[in-house]
Amino acid sequence: MAQAEQEQRDVELQLEQAQQEIIEAHLAAYGFIPVKQEDGTIVYINEQTNDIAYEE
Repeated sequence: MAQAEQEQRDVELQLEQAQQEIIEAHLAAYGFIPVKQEDGTIVYINEQTNDIAYEE
């Protein structure tokens, strides 16, 4: 049973990573670029419009 639970966790992690990649692709399509801050947070900046999107 432990192996099945580990496989489920692995699949859930892969799904979360894929969802994050989709979000990043959408932001890139709208011209946002990721900028990592000193505290480790990531801010997405659109230099053309001066818009900023924050990631928690």
